[in-house]
Amino acid sequence: MKKKRICFVISEDWYFLSHRFEFAKKLIENGFDISLICKFTKYEKLIKNSGIQVFKIDFKRSKINFLNDLMNIFFINKILLNNNFNIVHSVGIKPILITSISCIFNKKNSLIFAFAGMGHIFTSKSILNFIYKKIFVKIINLVSRKKNYYYLVQNSFDKDILIKLFNINKKKIFLVPGSGINTEYFYYQFKNNCKNNKIKILMHSRILVEKGVKEFYEVSKILLRKKPNIKFILIGKIDTQNPTAIRLNDLLEWSKQPNFEWLDYKEDIRSYIYDADISCLPSYREGLPKSILEDCSTGTPVICSDIPGCNSIITHEYNGLLIKTKSSQSLLLAILILANDHKKRLLYAERSRKIIEDNFSLNIIYKKMIKVYENI
Repeated sequence: MKKKRICFVISEDWYFLSHRFEFAKKLIENGFDISLICKFTKYEKLIKNSGIQVFKIDFKRSKINFLNDLMNIFFINKILLNNNFNIVHSVGIKPILITSISCIFNKKNSLIFAFAGMGHIFTSKSILNFIYKKIFVKIINLVSRKKNYYYLVQNSFDKDILIKLFNINKKKIFLVPGSGINTEYFYYQFKNNCKNNKIKILMHSRILVEKGVKEFYEVSKILLRKKPNIKFILIGKIDTQNPTAIRLNDLLEWSKQPNFEWLDYKEDIRSYIYDADISCLPSYREGLPKSILEDCSTGTPVICSDIPGCNSIITHEYNGLLIKTKSSQSLLLAILILANDHKKRLLYAERSRKIIEDNFSLNIIYKKMIKVYENI
């Protein structure tokens, strides 16, 4: 039987490595032929060695760049015409925009547009973003009428937005919660800090305002003298192409504070998660945050915002604590509750691991995605 061919279109290799690599390898193990179109930084060799065919492209995510975007439209169109892919799986706002235009006259491939959260253009109120959003909505409204275009979301809230904002037939929208977590790689580990000594609070995400990074730092300042036994560790990449990125100079200045430390992106985050007593994600908007899935799988109790995506994983006072968005005070109170209660931390961790195993493991998500591929 001829192998089914799937091509992912993703902005950058580090994002593919973090969010789709394990799933892609699972597809290869089960007889699929996988390709990737993206901008490569330093992970091309690793990805190619896993058996994935790569096509290099210069995505510029930060804003509309008509010349660059036009070149990418023609380039992607050429790749797809020269390769007999069964499905093109595009992830993220900019790849969706570029791929949707490049395939308007292409009837050979079925396309899946995966919304991993609605992104900065749906949260920012700037004039430029308003224009960008209008263009994006118009294009999606246009291409949504094509029979071979389908849509993938990670939570029911985003599904409702697609139906209302883009007027998309709900039969063309599939809901799959994330790309799966490898529960053997992110294994469960008991945290034995019974006396609540030297509590470590971890936040690992892209270093953006909309991830709640400023609120995380504000709480560390408040607790600097009141609770010197609590240390705040922020780990993540400075996404220079995102307009809400925190500046490097600010992070270096914050790290001078005795109870606060920023570390750059880690390819293997596990040792830091296992070393933490509590993990936080006070984000403003999410699809389905991979960092929370990793925390829950490893047995780290979670505090996160009560927003779509986050509250798909965490149920308040059952397996974690949900807080108000953009509220340092809400985050502060939640941290104090868990920092002083080892039994509650352990209970939340055990329940979270069970939720991951039952709903978000790589094998479960793989089976759901195979059904999506079969349906289209």
